[in-house]
Amino acid sequence: MTGSPAIANGVVYFGGGGIDPNIYALNAANGARLWNYTMTNAASSSPAVANGVVYAGGYDNNIYALDAATGALSWKFTTGNDVTSSPAVKTGSCMPAAGMASSMRSVRFRKIPGSITNLHNTTYQAYAITWAWTDTSSANFDHVMVFLDGVFKTNVTKGIQSYNATGLNASTAYTISTHTVGITGLVNQTWVNNTATTSSVRSFHRQVSRTCTTRLTHRTGSPGLGPILYLRTSITS
Repeated sequence: MTGSPAIANGVVYFGGGGIDPNIYALNAANGARLWNYTMTNAASSSPAVANGVVYAGGYDNNIYALDAATGALSWKFTTGNDVTSSPAVKTGSCMPAAGMASSMRSVRFRKIPGSITNLHNTTYQAYAITWAWTDTSSANFDHVMVFLDGVFKTNVTKGIQSYNATGLNASTAYTISTHTVGITGLVNQTWVNNTATTSSVRSFHRQVSRTCTTRLTHRTGSPGLGPILYLRTSITS
C-alpha cells in the first residue's frame, strides 16, 4: 500500500499500491472485505470519500469515482499522467492531483513495460515442459510473472527468458500465462499465453530407449584370460 487509507461511515478505503491494481473497502470494526474494484494498473493514490462516492487514482493515468457502498464504477477520467496524490473534492467537483515526475528519466521508468514476445515451448516430455520467449526491450522492464493454468508459479528475472514446468501429468495440456513487471513494480496487465501438451508415457519410454546404448567388448588373445564383458548404459539429453 502506497497511500493513506480514508475512513468514512465505518468503512476503510485504500489502494493496494505496488503491483496491486485494486481499491479495497473494509469494515472498520472487523476488517471484513466489503468490496474491491480493479483498475488497469496499480492503485497509487490515497482515496477521498465524499457524498457516498470514493475517488481514487492509479498509475493508469485515470481517476475513478466509485459507489462507496458497492464499489460500482460511476465514472472515470483520463489525465495526462499518473495519479499519485489524493483527489480534492469541493462543491461537487473532483480535482485529481496527477503526479508529475521530477525529471524525464523518472517519467520513463514509471511507465508500464512492454509484453514479452515469441512465447513457445522448446521441449516437452511426459512430465515436464520448457517454454522460452523474448524479453521486451523496454528500458524499465524487470521480470516476468509466470502462471501455469492460472496459478502463479514464479518470477523470472530479465535475461533468463525461459521457464521449466515439472511434475506434470502425461498427455495433458498446460497453459503458461505471463505478465511483465517494471523496475518500479508497475504491471503490464496484458496476458501473453501459450498452450502445450506433455507427451504420452509410451512416447517418453521410446525416447529414453533410443538414447540408451549398450556396448559389449570381448577381450581375447591374452594367455590365461577368458572373455571379459563390459556393459555400459547411458542416457543423453
